[in-house]
Amino acid sequence: MRWTFSFMILVIMLACAFRNLDAQDAMPLNASLESGSAAQPDRATLDKAIDHIFVQEHNEDVLIARFHPRIETRIRDYKVERGEALPWDNWTLRGEAEVSKQVSVRSAVWENPETHYNAAGFLEEAFIDRNVFDREHFSLHYVGQDTVSGQNCLVFDVEPRGDSTGGLFRGRIWAEDQDFAIIRFSGKYSPHPRWEFLPVPHHTNPTYLDFDSWRAKSESGSWLPAYISTHSADEGTALHGERAIKAVTQFYGYKGQTFLSSNAHLPSPIDPDYVPIRPHLGKSFWIPWAANAVLFVAWNELTTRCIQQTSQCQVGDPLLGKRPTRAEMYGVRGPLLALDFYLARREKLRPGVSGFWWKFSTYLPLVSYALNDAVQARNVAKY
Repeated sequence: MRWTFSFMILVIMLACAFRNLDAQDAMPLNASLESGSAAQPDRATLDKAIDHIFVQEHNEDVLIARFHPRIETRIRDYKVERGEALPWDNWTLRGEAEVSKQVSVRSAVWENPETHYNAAGFLEEAFIDRNVFDREHFSLHYVGQDTVSGQNCLVFDVEPRGDSTGGLFRGRIWAEDQDFAIIRFSGKYSPHPRWEFLPVPHHTNPTYLDFDSWRAKSESGSWLPAYISTHSADEGTALHGERAIKAVTQFYGYKGQTFLSSNAHLPSPIDPDYVPIRPHLGKSFWIPWAANAVLFVAWNELTTRCIQQTSQCQVGDPLLGKRPTRAEMYGVRGPLLALDFYLARREKLRPGVSGFWWKFSTYLPLVSYALNDAVQARNVAKY
């Protein structure tokens, strides 16, 4: 009797243990990653979470490609002098994002068209990698948990795998602990290796900048690019020679999508240091026009000296005749040069233009004056 009773107790205990084990196996993945838990999740749970993150990010890329949001990128250049970054220049880009096939900006308009920046470069920072974000090319290392935009998130450090890491993202991601959608990622794209006289590749590409990319949740539950902050890794490190950069990119106008009010946790898209500017003339305009003025005076003075030295020196200009005086040359040629200056300046200050016509109005007289100066200098030396 005693043995039978003991056996029954043992059977009941084993049944309860197996029941608890089955219940634990059936526990949802997000429940095993309960926010606020100080314990390190086990390897199997993390592997499942990572698989979900890769799949969800691919789905997000497909989803984002359906929309053509408006974007606005505001850039401020800093000139590094004595280790201090001083505000130097501003640019503003507005356009429509196109990411269905390749990343590009349609109908792009620069407030200051005289820029060396690629319009699509800042838009690419809305994506980790649209082609190869998977286990084969990336490894994810669990860091912990955090709260972003009011959402409980799993935090991972991302590293490219293998030798061909050029252009791949390296940094940190924050993934929602329910649907495993990435709602923030911060880092930079790895530079491409270059050979340049060395027996092994070395990384010397300075064009990849640090960035912090945020997504916002819409009423449909989708996480869509909303805000990107871009900056040089160190303002004391020169960019494009002696430049540093800060930029913000804002997304808006998603067709049929409205962001939730909970996205108020996003960083403010307004840069307190940013001062909107109109297109300006700059050194690229003033230097050739200073040369135009010098060559204009030299042409008139050389021509006057040549005419005064010999009767054989003549001017083949129908507006001036064959032997004009100094006053006649300045009186006729001066207004023509002033008209060229006015047209070039007007074109340079027009927003969203390519810059062809102001350069044409600037460099055509510059070449003409240079050739005429050379001819008159030879005539002066000859006679």
